[in-house]
Parts: sequence; structure tokens; C-alpha cells
Amino acid sequence: MLWQDAIHTALNLGNGQPKVISDHTGLLLHDEFCTYLQEQGISFQLCQSIADMLPLSNKSEPQLILTNVEKVPAFICNDRECMSFQFKDLPINGDAHKSLKDYSPKQVIQLLEVVYLTNWHTPVNQRDIDILLAKANRLQSEKKLNDITEQLTKLTEQALQKFIKESNLNFKPTDEAFLEYLADFGAMEWNKEKKQFVPTGFGVLLFGKNPRAKFKNAVLKAHVSYGNQKIEPRDFADALVLLPDQIEEWLKKVLPLSKDTSGFKRKDVPDFPIEVLREAIVNALVHRDYEIEGAKCEIKIDVNKVVVTSPGKPLPAISLEELNTFEAPSLSRNPIITYAFSLMDYVEEKERCSFRSYKICC
Repeated sequence: MLWQDAIHTALNLGNGQPKVISDHTGLLLHDEFCTYLQEQGISFQLCQSIADMLPLSNKSEPQLILTNVEKVPAFICNDRECMSFQFKDLPINGDAHKSLKDYSPKQVIQLLEVVYLTNWHTPVNQRDIDILLAKANRLQSEKKLNDITEQLTKLTEQALQKFIKESNLNFKPTDEAFLEYLADFGAMEWNKEKKQFVPTGFGVLLFGKNPRAKFKNAVLKAHVSYGNQKIEPRDFADALVLLPDQIEEWLKKVLPLSKDTSGFKRKDVPDFPIEVLREAIVNALVHRDYEIEGAKCEIKIDVNKVVVTSPGKPLPAISLEELNTFEAPSLSRNPIITYAFSLMDYVEEKERCSFRSYKICC
């Protein structure tokens, strides 16, 4: 049972009789109770003065006139039942009502909510008010945390933690301010119907638990063929912010090694320049077209060459002449992904694109 239901019953709002109720508590005029009336299909009008009530006299609609005017003129009540709602009429047992006038309507509502959440039959005395309000605040914080956790159900905590750490942000994944931060740059958006933040498509790609559930082509396929060595192909399909480190770690395991004797102590180094591969792969992930059906990012390595494939044509604003003269403007197909990766220092946002040519000898 809700506290609003108890007030509904106490005031006999279900009989359809037109009423004017003078509210001395502030509860009936509060958004919480007005929303309840709307959900119940009960018509009402809030009136702050006698002048506001005059046009409603001798009319049966709305069913309720709710006012903070303490003394309603008799002529307003000719065709309406006049009632007064005091703190003593609150649907709680005990003597707490004697002190509740010293608290705000919001605090009184918090008190009612925690009482009806536990056991509304239990007497609430004046000495219990502050204790119950502290409990209400704690429950409200827990509810807010649960709401935020629910909003993040489609995102992986590992990806969010990595983004926060490498972007040097002072947030926790469950901070409400963090959700607003993600919404500011386009990874989340406000859903009016659900009244909560939900991930955008870019948010799913960057931080999602399973990006391929929404974007079937969100995967990088890796193939390495080196001499007689047999290396199983690998699919990388986690949240984008996790992929660069995953791919680099895998490449270091599967690529052939040679001895570096440039220092006093020999050490094993990959035959292929990892930093070059990393840059090419990150660019492929960031700038690819995720909506081309059947197209996937690929990296193919054999004894002679490395090929990194990123689906998507050059953006219309970039000409072949600009590409050939290395003067192409720095445009991104996916600016939100680019921004997130730039915060993590995976890519740089520059005024001009820089193109590099590498010759890899094996």
C-alpha cells in the first residue's frame, strides 16, 4: 500500500463527489501527490488564491480543488464538499504529526515513504522522525545507485574503468555525474519514456558488453601466416576501448621474434614493429564504417607484408588530390569514437591528417 492510497481512502476521493480541500501540509499540492492523482484519472486544479477558485464555483469539474488557502469562502462550497487536510490527518500512527510542521513537504514525503516501505502499522513518534529520515536518505541513495547500475547493464565495467583511468577522469562508473559526462559527448542519451540514460550506438561500440548484438560487423578478424607456423585466427569483438591492448598482447605472443643485440644485453623483439601495427589498427577501428553489411576490420600478416583493412570509402569532403599531397583535412566518420580514443591517448585530434609509409622487411 502507498501513502497516497491511504490519503485517497481517508479523503474518500473515490466517490466522485466534487471537493475543495484546504491543504495545511503542502503534501496534496506536491508533485508526488499530483502525479498520483493523474495516474488515478482524478481531475484536479491547484489554486493559490480565492481568485483562482472563482471561475470554478458552481461547476462539478474538476473533481478536486486543491488549495493552500486556509479559509475557503462558503459560496465556493455551495456545490462542493469542503474539507481541511491537517498534519493530524496524515496516514501514520503515533504522535509524529505534532512535530512535522517543522519539516518540509519533501521530508514529510520521505518519512511516509520509508514508513510505508517497512510497516505502516508501526507507531511513529516525534523522537523517531530524524532516525527515519536518515533511513529514508540511505534508501534513496541505494535506489539511485540501483537506478544507475540498471542504466549501465548493457555496458561493461571493465571498459568504463579503463576509460576513466586512461582519460584521467575523477569519476566512478556508478556516479550520476559520469552518466551526464558520457551523455555530453554522445555515448549516452536521455530516454524520456524510461526517464533514464541509455547508451547510444557509439556508447555500445565503445563500452558495450556485447557490441555485436547491435552491430553485427563490430569485430576485427586477425590472421597470421608465418612460414610453417600455424596460428589460429582470432576475433576481437569486445568493447572498442579494450581492443587495442588485447590486440597488442596477442600480436606479441604470435609474431616471430629476433634477437636485439644493440645493447649490452640481448633481448627478444618482434620482427614486426608493434607500434606501427598498433597505430594502423587503432585508426582502422576508429574510422571504419560500422554500417556496411558484412564488412569487418581485418589484419593479415604473412612473411612479406602486413595488411590492415578498414571498411568504408573516404569521406566526401576529402579529395584524391588532398590525399596525394598529404593535405587532407582531419575528418572522422565517427567523431564520438575519435574523441573517446583521443582522451585515452590512442589517437590525436589534428587539423591535418598525417600519412605514414612503412616498409617492413622480413
